[in-house]
Amino acid sequence: MEQGIRRRRRTGFSRTNLLVAGLVVFFSWVPLIQVFTQEVTPDTVRMWLQTEPMAAPYQDLAPSIVRVFESARSEGLPLELLFDKLKEGAAKRVPPARLKPVLEGELNRLLKVRKILLEGFGKDVTRDPFFLQGMKVGALALLSGFPEEGLKIVCTPGIGMEKMVSLIPPLVEMHRIEALPLQPLSSFVQALSASPIPPSQYGTFVSLYLKATAGRIPPPDTLRIMTDVLKAGGGILQIERELARRSRK
Repeated sequence: MEQGIRRRRRTGFSRTNLLVAGLVVFFSWVPLIQVFTQEVTPDTVRMWLQTEPMAAPYQDLAPSIVRVFESARSEGLPLELLFDKLKEGAAKRVPPARLKPVLEGELNRLLKVRKILLEGFGKDVTRDPFFLQGMKVGALALLSGFPEEGLKIVCTPGIGMEKMVSLIPPLVEMHRIEALPLQPLSSFVQALSASPIPPSQYGTFVSLYLKATAGRIPPPDTLRIMTDVLKAGGGILQIERELARRSRK
């Protein structure tokens, strides 16, 4: 799939195509960044495993699954995110032998993301209304193969938690198309943080990046072009025009 994307050489993207593709990226991540309103405890998990029909295949594993949640609580992690992973695994009928390793993998990712958020935004980040969404999106990014160093670049006070939550999904999709170089990425994020482009339009950068890749613009150059346009006060349309001008047709 990724190789197929890299081989694409079409450059005839209309502005409508860019907007639609951006919205597709946004809405594909919306279910994964839901807002949690009910506190989850190990007892919540224990009760769910006892009463939820789709948890029936995991009855023999219930004590070990609850221990994973107790371990997460001892680390001070919010259990809502891990509980979401448990329900997702049960809904997908993950084999019982794999469910605990899946939860342990998610626990490790959440610990990494929390560390990155605390280092990037400070200890008060846990009170931010977007904290849980940031944890969820960050863990999903790591699961998708996005580098930890890239996540650290995005988690900076200059961009803020709300924008970070909206920016990570497009960056993950861009990284899937062609690996994002970290130094130009840092400059791009800094320029974007000062730009008036609303977070609702961040998904459009995926289409722009794909278009640039199809036009055989190297990823470092693509990010530099985007950065230069943003620093000059330009927006999406100006970036699109500059990439089209630089593309090798």
